[in-house]
Amino acid sequence: MLEALAGIASELPWGRERLLESLQDPDGRVCANAAIGLYRMGAQVPALARLTEMAGSKNPAIRCSAAWAIGQIPNEKLFDALNRLRADSESRVKWHALRSLANFNRAGVKPTQAVPSVEVPEETSVELTTAPEPPRPPVHIPEARGFTTRTFGRLI
Repeated sequence: MLEALAGIASELPWGRERLLESLQDPDGRVCANAAIGLYRMGAQVPALARLTEMAGSKNPAIRCSAAWAIGQIPNEKLFDALNRLRADSESRVKWHALRSLANFNRAGVKPTQAVPSVEVPEETSVELTTAPEPPRPPVHIPEARGFTTRTFGRLI
């Protein structure tokens, strides 16, 4: 039922509140579906927070639900939690985490990496230029060779 509610919750005045309440349900599947619904409605902060919390749960069923749900809404902020679930002691959790990582890959989500900042003194001006492209080698297209048959004539 919650899956259907998540699909139409934005049209219902009480739908969002019901999904927020469902984030605290003791059943991992209910929490996961509520988080997915909220995320898709634009309430990303509570959804991401709850999924991160579920990923660190002591209950393997809740971690399994979190691993599945994270794959449904590939978000780079959940990459670390999903990567931890990939090394979980429970095989079901690992399996869902690996599938979710595949979903991240298909969606083009990459882990965020801190880029070290380089300070350039104001007195120094750096002019960046791009090197010209090297000339491409000529492409050789081989002659089409074929053979002749009595039935079909010349074949390539």
